[in-house]
Order: sequence, then C-alpha cells, then structure tokens
Amino acid sequence: MKKVLMLVLIMILIVALASCKGAGDIEGSSDTIPPPEEMLPIGTVNVDLMAMGLQSAEDSDRLTELIDKLQLGIAANQDWLAEYVKEYEGKELPYHPNLGLSQEEYDEYLRLSDNIKLYQSGDGIISIEKTGDGQYKISQMEGLRLIDNIIIDLSENTVSTNYGTCKYSGEIKASDQQIATGRWNGYSWILEDMADASNYQSVQFNLGQMEDSKKIIMYYQVRLANGENRIDDFEVIQYSL
Repeated sequence: MKKVLMLVLIMILIVALASCKGAGDIEGSSDTIPPPEEMLPIGTVNVDLMAMGLQSAEDSDRLTELIDKLQLGIAANQDWLAEYVKEYEGKELPYHPNLGLSQEEYDEYLRLSDNIKLYQSGDGIISIEKTGDGQYKISQMEGLRLIDNIIIDLSENTVSTNYGTCKYSGEIKASDQQIATGRWNGYSWILEDMADASNYQSVQFNLGQMEDSKKIIMYYQVRLANGENRIDDFEVIQYSL
C-alpha cells in the first residue's frame, strides 16, 4: 500500500525524467538522438545501478514526513485521485486540500522533490541479444531486480515485458525539467490503462543518451493494481558504449 500511495511522487519524477514529443515511427535521424539499435551493444554489458534520493538526511526525513501525510490524504480520497491524475496527466499536480497537506507543506514537498537526484548505488550486468531483424532481448545477469526479459521490437515499435507490451510513445527531448537525471535525449514506450485507483496498469520503458557523459540511460517502471494485488517499482541503469 505504501508504494502505491507514493503515486503522486512517482508522477512528479516521471515528469522530470521524460518529456515526450509525440507518438509515431522511430525516425532515427535526429542529430541529438542516436537510433535505438546504436544504444544496444550486443553481448554482455556492465551497467551502473542508479537510485534516486536527497543528499541531506534532514531533507530526506522531512520529505518522508510529508509523504506520510500525503498518504493519509490519498488513502481517504483514492477515487478522486484517479480522476485528478487523469486531468493533469503529464503535468505537475497542482495543490488540492484532498492531498492531505497544507499549501505551504505541498510547496515544501515539491521543492524537496525537485532536489531528488540520480546517483550510482551499485554495479550490475545485463546481456543484450539480437534475436531477429530489429529485435533485441535484454536479460539481467547480475545485480538487477526488474530489468529482465525485455524484448525491443523496432520493426513493430513495441517493447514487450513481463507485465505487458508497451507501444512507442515518442521521442524524449533533453530538458531542464529533467531535474532528477540531468539532460538526456531518447525514446519512450508506454502501456497505460487506469480504470480507478484500485485497478490500473502502467508500464513505461525509456532508452536514451545523457547529454554530458554520453552514457546510455535505461528507465523501466511498472505500476499495477488489481484489487489488493499491487506492484509499484522502477529501475534505472546507465552504461557506456
């Protein structure tokens, strides 16, 4: 329940992670975005396991306090939350008393959330295999918990996962709004089906390249709810070509 009720925080992080241009075919002709196949080196790949957090322990504790209050507000207004998220999809959620915070607390919550940064938390290993014309399979070999058994089909513009098949959503353009990660360009595939706060399916897979380091960034998020059965998790890795 706690992870699911952090939906608003995750929504804010997603806005910081990606700003999609729009759906369509993957052109691969952008000067700033390499085509996906060039970001998928065949073989065994050493990767950086990335995590998100605040550098200050005091700020981290304060954000946890605000999230706890936020959870109470959301728990009492779950049906309202589903409609509210739909209304402001892809945007930062404006303040509302149903969130369980005062205006001042919500402003503080947003400020602290904006300071969440991506940092390396460990090392891992994946394998990338070309399984067909325009098809690539990503498997975890060591250290990863979520990114595994992912099949990217560039001919169909889909990404198949253990939790459903995502359709191509569009290009990700580097933006100063990518506060958590730093600026990067890439591509996004999304599966989205949200009936209500107790029944929804949201899977997102992003692949891109950091502007500064030129490292490849891979972001995978799964949010599922079917009554009491819930999954709410994400994983981010980076690696050099």
